[in-house]
Formats: sequence, structure tokens, C-alpha cells
Amino acid sequence: MRIRQTILLGVAVCAATLGGWWYMHASTAKQYRTEAVQRGRIQSIVSVTGTVSALLTVQIGSQVSGVVTALHADYNSQVHKGELLAEIDPLPFQERVNQAQAALDSAKAAVDAAKATVQKSETDIRSAEATAASQKALVAQALAGEREAKIVADRQQKLAANSIVSDDQFQSAKATYDVAVADREASDAQAHVAETTIDEMKEAREAAKVQQANAEAQVRQAQGALDSAKLDLEHCRITSPIDGIVISRQVDAGQTVAASFAAPNLFQIAQDLTKMQVDADIDESEIAKVHVGQVAQFTVDAMPTRTFEAVVRQVRESATNVQNVITYDAVMDVPNPDLVLLPGMTANIRIPVQVRESVLRVPNGALRYKPADDKAGPVVKPLSQSQQKGPQTQQTVYVLNSAGLPEMRKIQVGISDGLYTEVVSGDLREGEAIVLQETHGK
Repeated sequence: MRIRQTILLGVAVCAATLGGWWYMHASTAKQYRTEAVQRGRIQSIVSVTGTVSALLTVQIGSQVSGVVTALHADYNSQVHKGELLAEIDPLPFQERVNQAQAALDSAKAAVDAAKATVQKSETDIRSAEATAASQKALVAQALAGEREAKIVADRQQKLAANSIVSDDQFQSAKATYDVAVADREASDAQAHVAETTIDEMKEAREAAKVQQANAEAQVRQAQGALDSAKLDLEHCRITSPIDGIVISRQVDAGQTVAASFAAPNLFQIAQDLTKMQVDADIDESEIAKVHVGQVAQFTVDAMPTRTFEAVVRQVRESATNVQNVITYDAVMDVPNPDLVLLPGMTANIRIPVQVRESVLRVPNGALRYKPADDKAGPVVKPLSQSQQKGPQTQQTVYVLNSAGLPEMRKIQVGISDGLYTEVVSGDLREGEAIVLQETHGK
């Protein structure tokens, strides 16, 4: 009996030992989460963010300074080209117009006076020229009388010397000659005065013409000042340059606007919200993949479950540098017939750039897996979107062999869609169980 109890006790101890060993072994046994290698579609995507905006947005400003006396448009107001949006107090500008008009009238009066002076000068010159001509005739007449008197005096002198005539007759002839000389000299002096008068009148006429030219210049200057004052008065009425909708108003009635250095923005008008655009910031590593005509999909935070389509219209070549990050603007056209998209919304954009149909593919998790006891080096990660150009890259994956253990395989990979990566070549067959992760059983 005692021997039997001893045997049973020994069996129990052995069973407990074996059970403990089995439990410990089972709790540390490795298990693997796998997925079958399969064929399928892979679409490489460029994922970026952008901003929704109107195709044409116009900033409406004020070109004059003053107090806003009235507002005729508000947020969401539909406006037409030429429609009055706001008014600035016109009284100071009307006063400037009145002053400019008075200055113009005065300048025109000065021109009229200068013209009258020129015309009078012309008349005086013609009169003086007639007088000068008359004086020249008198000079000629006096010169002829002088010559005739000299002839008579010379003849009387000879006759008196021969005692043919008396000395009194000679003296009378000589006196007549002296009078003729005096008359001729007086006529010469008067003719000279007439010529001098003409010269002086011509100088006065030229001075009057200069005064007229100056007065006409003053008229042009005054006319320019009047036109400028009238334009400022017109600018007191702020109108819309396009048909559209007011999406921003930055002024209130009674507010003073100052346009000293730059036109202050009063309104922002979008031309047509049924046609919008998205400006997407494309990283420099992705920009070569984006082309005009590509179709993109995007969502906005306000409607995360609705997908919108956009078409790339332009890829702008000007780069933007923000903290050494270089991006390029891709402009996309977006139809917005139901007006659910609003300017300023953030767009989460996906641009399909490459597609592979029915290719062998592996989950990206398989490219990150490495056995815990593998000392071969760091885990090889799948290609990022920006790396998917140029030659394929060699990667390492593991499949379960017939013994249920991971077996390393080398493959060449292509594009990735973020979930799966294309297998271009390598020792991997469709249907094999590829390891994604290892776990421990209990």
C-alpha cells in the first residue's frame, strides 16, 4: 500500500512538472499575423492641402479720404457692375470743385484780357505804321523842297555876286533854303520817332503775346485742377466694378477712411461662386508628378463625407519658401453649382498620379516587419510618396514556410498607395502567407 502511494505521488509530481513546462512553453510560443500575397490595383496618390477661393475676387477701395456717410451693400449682397456700394461725404470735394471752377473762370478772363491787349497792340502798330508812312512822305516832300530852295539860293548867290540881283534877293532865297532844311530835319525827326514808336509797339505786342500764353497755360492748369476735383467728387460714390457677391465688408457708416498712402479696402467682391478654384500647396518633391488636366478629389472639413472633383488648370512655376520648405501652387478648377463651397475653406486633396492594374502587391506592414531575433539590421520601410520615382528599390519581407516559421525573401518594389506596395520582381508568389506581425500565445 505504501509503495502504491509512493508511485502515485511520483506520477503526480511528474505530471505537474510536465504541465508546468508545457504551460510555460505554450505561453512563450510565437504566433504570426499574416495576409495572403495577392494581385490588385495600386494607385499612387499625392495628398496635399489647399484653399478654396473664387475664380475672381476684387478688392474695392476708396481713392479719397473722408467720412463714410452711407452703406448700400452688406455681406452676401448681390451687386451689379456700376451699382452704388457706399458714399463718402461729398461736401469738402464739392467745395474744391467750386474753387477750381472759380480759378478756371479767372484764368479764362485773364486770357481774354491778354488777347484784347494783343489785338490792341496789332491795331496800334498798324496805326503807327500808317503814321510812319505819312512821315516818310513828308520827309520826301521836305527833301524835295530843300533841294529846290538850295538851287534857287545858289543861283541867287551867283547873280548877286555879278550884281545882277540885289543882295536882299539873295538873302531872301537863302532864308527860304534854311527854312526848307529845317523842315526836312523836322520831318526826319518825326519819321524817326514814328519808326521808334513802331518798334516799341511791336515789343509791347510780343510781351502781350507772352502774357496771353501764360494766361492760356493757367487756363490749362486750372482746367486740370477742376477735372481732378470733379474726379475726386465722383470717387465719393464707391461703385462695384463687376457683377458678383459681397463676401467681405470692412467699413461702417460714420467711419473715416484715409487714402493718403494706399487705398483702404472697404469691400471684397467675388464674381461667380458657382465656379471656384482650389490653390494647392505641392511640395517640391511631388511637383514633377502634377500636370495640367489631372483630376483630383478633395473634401472639406465642413462636409467630410462628400467628395468634390477638381481639374488642375495651372501649375505655377513661382516657388514659395516657408521656413526652408519649398512648395508650388497648383490651381484647380472646381464646379460649385449648389454653392456649398465657400471661399476660404480648407481642402484635403488627393491627386492620383500613377496607377498599376492587377499587379502583385504586399501590405506596407509586411515591409516594416522584422523577426525579433533577426540581427541583420534596421527594418526596411516602404517607399514614401516622394520616393516613388526612379529605379525600384530592394526590400525584405518574410513568409511562413512549411514549418510555420518566417522565411526571408528579397523583392523589388514599385509604387505604393499608402496601404499596399507593388512587387515588381523577386522571390514571392501569389497566395503565400506574408508576415505582418508576430504575437505571443498564452
